[in-house]
Amino acid sequence: MDKREIFRIFAERAGVSFALSDIEGNLLYLNSAACDLLNVESLNGMNDKNIYSYNPKFNEEQTKNNVMKTLKKKDNWIGEMPIIDSKGNKIDTIQNIFIIRDANNAAKYLGNIITDISETKKLKKQIMTSYKEKSRLQNILQTSPTIVITWKNEPNWPVIFVSENIRKFGYKPEDFYQNKILYENIIHQDDKERILDEVELYTMKQSLSRYIQNYRIVTGSGNIKWISDHTFIEKDDDGKIKYFHGILTDITELKKAQEKIDHQKNQLLSIFEAINHSIYVSDPNTYKVLYVNKYLEQMLGHNPVGKICYEEFQGLQKPCDFCTNSIILNQKYKPYNWEYYNKKLEKHFLLNDQIIKWTDNRDVRLEFAIDITQQKEIERSLRESEQKFRMLSEQALIAIMILQDGKVKYANRTLSKLIDYSVEEILNWEKDQFTNYIHPKDLNFASKQAEIKQKGIKKGVVNHYKFRILNRRDEIRWVEIYSKSIMYKSKPANFITMLDITDKIRNEKERKKSEIQYQSLFANMPVGVAYYQVTTDSDNNPDNLIFLDVNSTFEKITGLERKNVIGRSIKEIDTIFSPDLERWMTKFSEVIKNNEKFSVEEYFKEINKSYLISAYSPLSNYFITIFNDISEIKLAEKRLSEEKETLDVTLKSIGDAVISADNQGCVVLINKIAEDLIGYSYSQVIGKSIDKILELYREDTKERIVNISDW
Repeated sequence: MDKREIFRIFAERAGVSFALSDIEGNLLYLNSAACDLLNVESLNGMNDKNIYSYNPKFNEEQTKNNVMKTLKKKDNWIGEMPIIDSKGNKIDTIQNIFIIRDANNAAKYLGNIITDISETKKLKKQIMTSYKEKSRLQNILQTSPTIVITWKNEPNWPVIFVSENIRKFGYKPEDFYQNKILYENIIHQDDKERILDEVELYTMKQSLSRYIQNYRIVTGSGNIKWISDHTFIEKDDDGKIKYFHGILTDITELKKAQEKIDHQKNQLLSIFEAINHSIYVSDPNTYKVLYVNKYLEQMLGHNPVGKICYEEFQGLQKPCDFCTNSIILNQKYKPYNWEYYNKKLEKHFLLNDQIIKWTDNRDVRLEFAIDITQQKEIERSLRESEQKFRMLSEQALIAIMILQDGKVKYANRTLSKLIDYSVEEILNWEKDQFTNYIHPKDLNFASKQAEIKQKGIKKGVVNHYKFRILNRRDEIRWVEIYSKSIMYKSKPANFITMLDITDKIRNEKERKKSEIQYQSLFANMPVGVAYYQVTTDSDNNPDNLIFLDVNSTFEKITGLERKNVIGRSIKEIDTIFSPDLERWMTKFSEVIKNNEKFSVEEYFKEINKSYLISAYSPLSNYFITIFNDISEIKLAEKRLSEEKETLDVTLKSIGDAVISADNQGCVVLINKIAEDLIGYSYSQVIGKSIDKILELYREDTKERIVNISDW
């Protein structure tokens, strides 16, 4: 097979239009694709066989000179140039004209690879025409906080339209049109696989016409932004997906606010989990248990979440008569302290109840229960031995309108829904009637801005601000407004977009209230809490703790003021750990590295105090210590032990037999002399009725005493 035959086969099967001519443009060869493009059967059937005849623009001297000059410099010219087929139809093409030289390097032929771009240009023209017809929508997009984007359903999602405000993310629209930047490549690496998998799944669902995805993108400056992507699917007549139309909203600040709330709540729940006291949360209306900490779960022997509180905690079939819900609901977020003996658990508790905001923003009951059974038992023992003491206990879619000459010239349905008036009613408002729906406190500023923007005045213009409006029912709605002066029907007008931020402001207020409640709860905890940041050495081993926060109970216990410790390390402050800091840091390091929790009772002789100290690491590089003053308990235990020891010594030193019974006549005490006298050991008589062991008689009547409790 010779070279010409190889060339012919290649040209016929290349899939593009190809023409070969001499230097003067006289055609020598056309492949079948080129014949189809020029609407001729073959080269032989053409009346005019000069390629330039089909390129009317080439007949313009300037164009021809530019092409020839380029060919002389680098042997090829590529550019957009229309051709006229044999029927006189104009076809838009991109042509690659190149010189073919002979063995002596003389220019002998012109090759021309012709690409038909008519359909592409037609599609672009349709798109541009469509967007031009929606010029008001374009103005909306440019001043809107949301971004509109259209992708082709092709690999790498080529962008065929993106609104100008993509620039706020550091990108130019033309970068996407020219494929310098692929939208897929600005999606954060950690989210990309998930997003691609979700899109593939969504596109397989024939009935699905829209979907929402939240993900991160990387801006042109390298910053990370969270995006909420509302995508609408456009299909052709055959049901195949042609385009994806996306509405992108920056939700970065919303994410940060939510993360802050979640961090605070997780931190609070982490503290709850570390406290060796019962804590639970329930719905005061339904009595359902919403949360219990591990300590209470272990005490109950199961997890009662989702069940009824009075059934689980009290073993009752109806709400408790002593329930404090009505009290704490009435006094809202103030704590209520009381004591109660739980018959089901057989324990005494010191209770701290209050209403807090839960994760779903509803009011719930938080109960902090300190088990004081041991204290109560010690008190009872001390009362029986006539030694009294007291125990000390310590208790977080856009509305749009155009204003011109004081009248509303355009309003969309979102605005209608926002203020509860139909679009027709809004458009029929009298001059300046729109001001009737601005809150009186915001009327002066908002109406002034509307006035100067309708006149096209630039001085004093504020494009972005927030204010209140009133709907048909006189309900107050907060809106965030973006507005600017535009030319509408050849006259200045005020173009306005409004975003309903009522819920956002309400949530922000609730968030601040929740934060205040969290701080109040943290500050008023009946145990001392210190929150630290962990620093590490070169081997990533914990080597120091920096105070981040302490509560008021911590201040009372340690004598250290919060303002004097925040930001300082545990090694530079004289704390109760200081005399033996190396031992404590070793313990704390083990807790941090192993992500475990420990509790220990420790007596600090320097301050003559005993504490139950708990420590744990709730998050990486953070650490918490909890101090519970048990000095009074330890003192009471010591006093009781000493009293029993004194009693034992006294009984042993008495020369007479001693037997003691309680009010029911049961033996509670017997010394060694009495054992020898009656012939029974201590273990044989303790708890038994004395009249079953000895026959007792009245001294005066000599009658036998049958029941000593009646004597």
